[in-house]
Amino acid sequence: MYTSLVKEDEVYIGSSHTLYRYDQLNRIRSMEQETVMDIVATPTNDYASAYTYDANGNLLTLTGTSPDGLIDDFEYHYIDPDNTNQLDYVDDNAIVTSGVDDSSIITQFAAGLG
Repeated sequence: MYTSLVKEDEVYIGSSHTLYRYDQLNRIRSMEQETVMDIVATPTNDYASAYTYDANGNLLTLTGTSPDGLIDDFEYHYIDPDNTNQLDYVDDNAIVTSGVDDSSIITQFAAGLG
């Protein structure tokens, strides 16, 4: 529920809230951020992310979206995932059309250069 008191000479600047969802093991499963810019308007989905895990609790995928579309589509790869939890490398499958292209940063990090 949202309540706001605004005088006639004041401008409503909007409201933003973030919803997090977790699984039974308290691992984050998703995040959604919504903004309401008008008192009677429907909330708009601004940013969201989703996470998946393997049986060992290792992060497998992370996807992130913004008002411009998909910004992150990470796929995590582990060295011998059945016996170790050591991260080997991360693929960023998102096609960047605007903003910052972070694919080289992820490649450097996975290679131990970052």
